Amino acid sequence: MAEADYKLLFDIIENDFYYKKTDLGILVTISTADGKEDVSINSDKFISIITSKYRKRCGMVISATPIKNCIRSFQGDLVIQQEKTKNPNRYIHRNHEIWIDAANKADVYFTIKNHRLLPFSMGFKTYKHFYKHSKKGMIPLPDTDHNDINKIFKYCRVPESERAVFIAYLLTLLISDIEHPCLVINGEQGSGKTTMCIFIKALIDPVGDNRPNLCPRKESEWVLLFQENYLIAIDNLATISSSTSDTLCGYVTGIKERRRKLYTDNETIDYDICQPIILNGIHDVIKNEDMLSRSIVLTLEKPGNGVNTADEKVSLMEEFKKDCPAIWGGIVNLLSEALGNYKPYIADRYGRDIRMPAFYDYGYCICEAWETGQGEVFCKRYGTLLDSQLKPFEKNPDLVEVVVLFLERNNYEWESKMQYFSIKLNELVALSDTDIKIPSVPNYLSREINKLQFEFKKAGVTIEMSKTPNNSRYIRLTLERTD
Repeated sequence: MAEADYKLLFDIIENDFYYKKTDLGILVTISTADGKEDVSINSDKFISIITSKYRKRCGMVISATPIKNCIRSFQGDLVIQQEKTKNPNRYIHRNHEIWIDAANKADVYFTIKNHRLLPFSMGFKTYKHFYKHSKKGMIPLPDTDHNDINKIFKYCRVPESERAVFIAYLLTLLISDIEHPCLVINGEQGSGKTTMCIFIKALIDPVGDNRPNLCPRKESEWVLLFQENYLIAIDNLATISSSTSDTLCGYVTGIKERRRKLYTDNETIDYDICQPIILNGIHDVIKNEDMLSRSIVLTLEKPGNGVNTADEKVSLMEEFKKDCPAIWGGIVNLLSEALGNYKPYIADRYGRDIRMPAFYDYGYCICEAWETGQGEVFCKRYGTLLDSQLKPFEKNPDLVEVVVLFLERNNYEWESKMQYFSIKLNELVALSDTDIKIPSVPNYLSREINKLQFEFKKAGVTIEMSKTPNNSRYIRLTLERTD
C-alpha cells in the first residue's frame, strides 16, 4: 500500500468514530439501521465498516490486513493516552442527578434533577456516556404535565398492602449506584407473574421483547446477560440451588468478576456487577436465608376472570405504551423531590438493622413524595416483609443450653434416633420448669439444630446426623469436657 492509502485509513479510523476505553476493552460506537452500537475495536463488524468507508472514498477494495495493522497502532495510542471510563448500560447517578439513556433515534438522554421548577432536562450524544447495543429499547420522554405514577398499578397488579414497597422498589431502580433488593414474584399459574415482569422491564429497561430470561446455568452466561441488560428478569423458577443463591447475593450487593479475554493468553477483563434482578416462580423460589434478607417477596393472587388471552395481552401492551409518558412523568416528579430531600438515616429504623440502608432511605423519601405519610408505611411494611421472609430461619438459642445440660447429665455423649432424643430433651425441659420450646417432630428438631451449627460448635458440642436403614433420623453428640 502507498503511504497516502495508509494516511486515508488512519484518517477514517481516527476521525469518523467515537472510542471508549472500558472494562470490556476499547469500544467504538458505530451507527447501524437499528441505531448506535458499541463494538470491540478489533471486531469483524468494525473492520467491515472501515472497508466500506475506504471503498466509498477511493473506489477501491482493501484487504483486512492493513486495516488491522492501522487499528492495532491506533489502539496502542488509546491504551496509553485514554483513562478507563465506566460505560453504564442505562442509568447514571451522580451529583444528585439521574441520567437516563432514552435510546431513541435522536440519541437523547434526559436528566432528573432535584429542582421542582425544572425536574428534568435533555442532552444528546448518549453514546459518549452509555453502553450502546442494538437490542436496547426506547424509553419515552416524560410527560410531567400529565404525570400519573399510579397508572403503573393497571399493569402491575400489586396487592394494596405492598404498593408503597413496590413504588419504592420501582423508582430506586433508577438510582444505579446503590444496592437494590431482588424482587421475587410468587404466585400460582395465571396470576400474572411473567406479565408483571414484562411491564417492569418495558418501563425501566426495555430490551428486545422484554420477556424474562430462563435462569443461566453458568456464571459466564450471567455476565453476558448483564452486559446487555441493566435490569435482569428471570422467569419460571421452581427453586434455586444454594450455589445460585450465593451467586445472586454477590450480584445484588456487588461483585467483581475477572475473566480471561477471548483469544488471548493473559489479558483479563474485569466486570463490576451490581445490578437489579427480578425472579418469578409458582412457589417459594428462594430457600436461602442470606438471599431472602436481600429480597422483596411479593405474592400475586390469580385474577377472578382468569388468564388474559394473547390478544388481551397485546391490547394491554398498546395501552401501556400510551400511558408510559405519564408514568414516566410521575417517576420524574417523585424522584426529583426525593433527590432533594434524601440524606442518610433520614428514615426511622424501628429497631431493625437495615441491610440496604441507601435503598431504605431513598424508598422513604420516594414514598413520602408520593403521598405524605407513605414513607412511614413503606418503612414498616418493608420491615414486616423481611420479618415474614426470615421467620423460618429464626434460631432457638435456648436449645444449645438445653443440649449442653443434657450431655453433662449423660456422661458428655449421646446417640439415638432423633425422635427419642426429642422426647428426652422435652422431659428435661419439663423438669426445669421453663418455657423453652423443643420441637417434638424429628425433622423439625433436625432443622433447628442445623440452624445452630455455629453456636453448638462454639459451645463445644460435636454433632453427627444420619439416617437408619429404615429411614429414621439418627443423631450422635459429644460435649468437650472443660475439667
